[in-house]
Amino acid sequence: MLWLLLLPALAPAQGHAQAPCRPAVALEGAGDLIEGLTTALRQRGVAGTPEQGCPLLRARVERRGPQVQVTLLERVSERDQQEFTGEDPAATFIESWARQDISGPLLSLALPPAAIAPTLPRPSTGHLTVTADGTLFGANDGSIWAGAELAGCARVGRVCLGALLLLRSHVFPAFVRASEPLNQLDAAVLLAAELPVRAGPIFIVPSLGLGAGFVHTRLNPNALLDRTDQGGLRIRLGVAVSVPLLAGVALDAGISGDLSVLNAGAVFIPGMPGMPAMPPMPDHPPIDVPAPPWGFLGAHLGLRWSGP
Repeated sequence: MLWLLLLPALAPAQGHAQAPCRPAVALEGAGDLIEGLTTALRQRGVAGTPEQGCPLLRARVERRGPQVQVTLLERVSERDQQEFTGEDPAATFIESWARQDISGPLLSLALPPAAIAPTLPRPSTGHLTVTADGTLFGANDGSIWAGAELAGCARVGRVCLGALLLLRSHVFPAFVRASEPLNQLDAAVLLAAELPVRAGPIFIVPSLGLGAGFVHTRLNPNALLDRTDQGGLRIRLGVAVSVPLLAGVALDAGISGDLSVLNAGAVFIPGMPGMPAMPPMPDHPPIDVPAPPWGFLGAHLGLRWSGP
């Protein structure tokens, strides 16, 4: 462990080799946390003031959610900072730094793995990320769409660059009018960029996407002719929260907004694609194709995997 390697730096001077100094620690931080840790340290024989000619260890303690963060102020660096699941393992860590009798029984006992809070992997260049989410969107025309999304990216510096594939289906309302069922499918492929930002134990992931897509509309699922496709530019803005679950796997939840710049809607007259429109038939009058939505706002929930 790190503190075992660095303890020799706090070893006493040669003149004190036969009479080790009593460990002493001065704590900084919230009063209630300091009070509990001070009691625990006194029970372990760690004083609050040093004996004459002996060193004093200074440490800052803070609560970070359910964790206790200990920062050793003798050498302020990221390596001197640890988070623990409670006051007792935090006191053990502080005591190990304060003691000069490095051959004492304390050093033969390592902290149990569960005592130290797991350290989350930091974003770094070259990491691969794959996200699979279920989605639910509301459109500007009041319709509801449900679907799925699959995204992948590779880190370039702090930014993760990749692609997003989305597929969603119109689920409400189910009819254009009582006699005409409405079936719409929206698909798009976007180039995407993410900027993961660590916030304590989680990541905040804003994202931007740009690409193309189309909406396939079929008014009668049993007829081959009652259909149309409209496509165009897609723009997406979103933000997600990534909460680690297991090594490399996190819960992914967020919201996003899509803007669709589609070609204009048209009046549908039955006819084969690419051929002149057929004249209206008495038993099958022309039907106005509903214009696809131009805006979507919704939520997604799924899993995010990050590779080495």
